[in-house]
Amino acid sequence: MLDWGGRPDRAAEGFNMLSGFQGVAAFCVVGLAASLPVRGWAMAQDDSGSVALSKVVETDGGALRSATGGGDIPLIIDTNEVTPLDAHLAIFAVQDANKAGRKVIAVVEGDASGGAAVVAAACQGIALLPDGQLTGCADAWCQSPAMREAMAKEVASSGGRDPMVANRLLGGTEALSHSQDNGVQQGKGGETTLAAQGKPMTLDAAALQTLGWAGPPHADRAAALAAISAGIGTNPPAGGSSGSSRSKQPAGKQPAPPSGKPGVPPPAGKQGATPPSGPGGSALPGPAAQKLGAIKTDLAELKKLIEEFNLYFIGEKGAWDQKSKGLREVWKTGEMTKDQPTKKKSTDLQTAMRQKASAIARNIRSIKGAAKGAAIPQQAQLDALEDVLREFQASLETDDPDKYSRSSAAIMGTKIP
Repeated sequence: MLDWGGRPDRAAEGFNMLSGFQGVAAFCVVGLAASLPVRGWAMAQDDSGSVALSKVVETDGGALRSATGGGDIPLIIDTNEVTPLDAHLAIFAVQDANKAGRKVIAVVEGDASGGAAVVAAACQGIALLPDGQLTGCADAWCQSPAMREAMAKEVASSGGRDPMVANRLLGGTEALSHSQDNGVQQGKGGETTLAAQGKPMTLDAAALQTLGWAGPPHADRAAALAAISAGIGTNPPAGGSSGSSRSKQPAGKQPAPPSGKPGVPPPAGKQGATPPSGPGGSALPGPAAQKLGAIKTDLAELKKLIEEFNLYFIGEKGAWDQKSKGLREVWKTGEMTKDQPTKKKSTDLQTAMRQKASAIARNIRSIKGAAKGAAIPQQAQLDALEDVLREFQASLETDDPDKYSRSSAAIMGTKIP
């Protein structure tokens, strides 16, 4: 029998859930999640807008659905007492938040294990605190191979995770590793060990960053919540992204992105590849190809500037001797720190971002003329980037923290194939 967490009132619900694994359509028991009783929402959310996983479990997902505000939702992983049914219902709640236009960011401090790790992986971002890591489930946790397979698909889809890693997180005994050339692979061949033979998967900070599931750990919970509040909680670390890790595939085949996960494109071509073709398969004219290359280079450099500036924006870098702890608050209050190195560095970064954004915008505006009528396959992405850059530049001119949070996050998520 599955462990229903000592809650006999849920036994029938659990039986219905497990019987649904006989078919993919039956697995989506949305009616079950919607009909469950909701208990104890009053204390589910603290003043920071975060929601505790223990409250999500207690309310069968209701605490997450009732989260106030309109931005990303910090989910504090404060318990490891999460049964398969608890994890299942929490994932439904995460998906409901996504449908309402909100991302859920797991805040992980210490070892989040078993069902808690499953829920964290199903979130759209992971904010690590010191010593934060995920330890997967024992092989018998799901007890049903069909249940494990179905829930792994939900985790991969909801969080944008590599399906092989999601499946191993829910159990299994095989070794799993990651290599720079081949991505996720079975066995010990990779530079980073993800799961040892016969043991639950353990993803420490280094492994999570390698996979692109999380960035460097924050100093404390306040810093993590500040980053999420600023809209940068889902930014991937440099060199990685939620969907960037790829399982080893047979020659000539490319892995598909997790089903149902918007915004995760198929792997782009390698840098230095032949320029995109125009009408009749001909390459873009030289001047247009050069401008496209300059846009890609400048976009990568702008992302690095944003990553560094964000550390000052949320106060993780710099000396802040006034009430405003970070540039986000400075922009609202006007109380800038008296520390000259902090003032100079943040000002220089802001200027550099403005200049880099202007250079990208100029090349976007002129690339059509340089193409001389040739089709530009990336035109849709370039048009969208141009719109985002307008808001980004305006935010830097007016010190608007909300516009900056939105536009910088959009730039970080932009990919020009």
